[in-house]
Amino acid sequence: DALWGLATMGFEDGKGTVGALGSHGATQAPRFSAAQVANSVWALAKLGADDARRFVDALCYRAKEVGARMDPGDVPRTLWALATIGVKSPERKLMEVLGDRAVPHAKQFGAREVSDTLWAMATMGSMYLPLVQAMSKKVSQMAARFQPQDLSNTFWALASMGFNADPSLMGAADRMMVRQISER
Repeated sequence: DALWGLATMGFEDGKGTVGALGSHGATQAPRFSAAQVANSVWALAKLGADDARRFVDALCYRAKEVGARMDPGDVPRTLWALATIGVKSPERKLMEVLGDRAVPHAKQFGAREVSDTLWAMATMGSMYLPLVQAMSKKVSQMAARFQPQDLSNTFWALASMGFNADPSLMGAADRMMVRQISER
């Protein structure tokens, strides 16, 4: 919770505080709740804590254990944070647990959550197909609500993962881009 507080306040680490908290956190992570895992990963990403690899590894391990109880809205944030920290090719089990938690709730996600989820999977080099399919369906349904950057990130991610979009997704994207260009 201390890391989350520091990140929320815009703390800039100049004396190793984050590294020290990360070392301590690595020993505590096996007892973290799903919410604590999500908050800690997000805080590390916001703080730019690249010296906390042991803590990140412990959080990934714990997420596999408690991810099924994670608030579905925390899944996109957690995936974004892992990608931002620089996690590459996370274990398949981690992606399955988080993906399986998010898929049934995908209809509740907004444009940013959809975009962040797809961007994170592409950035980490780890595609979980059921989650990609659920997110691309959501893009088709709500493309008009995407900001240009979110739309750009979404299509970059889908292309990077080699995902072949269905015609409804491409049609929604086409309408969205034409609308955005005509509004300028």
